[in-house]
Amino acid sequence: MLMQSLLATMAVTLAQAGQPEISTNEAVIENCEIGSVQNLDVPASEAGVMTRLHVKEGEEVDRNEIVGTVDDREARALYEVKRLEYEVAKQLAESDVKIRHSKKAADVAKKEYEKFKTIDANLQGAVTQIDLLRKQFEWERTLLAIEQSTEEDASNELTADSKKAELDAAQVALDRRNMVAPFKGVVARTYVQEGEWVQPGDAVLQLVRIDRLRVGGRLDASEWSRGDIENRKVTVEVTLPRGRTVKVPGQIVFVSPVVEVGGNLPVVAEIDTPMQNDEPLVYAGMQGRMTIHTNQPAVPKAKSVTRAQARPPVTPVRRSSARK
Repeated sequence: MLMQSLLATMAVTLAQAGQPEISTNEAVIENCEIGSVQNLDVPASEAGVMTRLHVKEGEEVDRNEIVGTVDDREARALYEVKRLEYEVAKQLAESDVKIRHSKKAADVAKKEYEKFKTIDANLQGAVTQIDLLRKQFEWERTLLAIEQSTEEDASNELTADSKKAELDAAQVALDRRNMVAPFKGVVARTYVQEGEWVQPGDAVLQLVRIDRLRVGGRLDASEWSRGDIENRKVTVEVTLPRGRTVKVPGQIVFVSPVVEVGGNLPVVAEIDTPMQNDEPLVYAGMQGRMTIHTNQPAVPKAKSVTRAQARPPVTPVRRSSARK
């Protein structure tokens, strides 16, 4: 009886060990740092004069929107040359005039040869063997012309493909003269003016995403483990001007695998930016108080995607005249 009780106790203990532990307390971090999830300097890709800066500081831009242009006159001219070359090559590749002409010529030459052959068979000596051989040669030459036209047609298709590749390369070179916003955000700062010379890699402007924020802080690693914190829901309380406060829900997205010197465990949560009258209430650079709801179950992890799935095609978008 005692043995059965011990076995039952061990079974319960093992079952509980396999379940994530839920703390009865909540982890609270004061003076958390709030930052943007995306904040980067948009660089120039080619050297040249900044001929057009399409945005100003404080303006909101969309993903893939063109924000600046380096002198593209030479690249645009080269693109036009390659476009015309491709159009000519494409027209030649799609034309079958030479093949049709060769077939018609072969048909006529064959009939002439057969006519001379019939005359020679019916009237001995009416056609010399030289004339008969000449007609046979002309017919065979037109057959070879058909083969030559077919080979030239295949070559023209390859030339058209080559010209299309050159056109695509010219388009890439032209696109590189445009700086494109990698995400939707607000222009926090411009580093250059129109007319300035820029080199590849030079920062043109600072772009900040404002619709989502990161909240970072540190916990006492002697009290909290990664399993206690990972994927937990959080509430971030931020003090606003004039004594107002706002509470924003979010979720832990990162718990450091390394404990810092001093026993601190870095954690990061993300929240959606609270808005009022289409304006954000909370900005990067502010501080807040984060409560991690360790007494609630962790949120299941989202299914991971491959890099190819996560990388959408890039199509530059020009600013409409209404926004200039």
